[in-house]
Amino acid sequence: MKKIMVLSSSIRTGKKSDRVALYFMQYIQEHKLGDAELIDLDAYQFPLFEERLKLLKTPPGELAGICAKN
Repeated sequence: MKKIMVLSSSIRTGKKSDRVALYFMQYIQEHKLGDAELIDLDAYQFPLFEERLKLLKTPPGELAGICAKN
């Protein structure tokens, strides 16, 4: 069976991309198109863009130093 990765790539507060990702997960499973795995970049808690990091109200511990430098 095919392995399909569904990527939820938004790290914004209030994001809605996870809803779309969950829809595709359900669709893949219901139609038996393959083994689907959800990858949510927000779960990794790392900034993809420096400007997003500057906008975080409370950045995760080790990222606080990066915020101060920028």
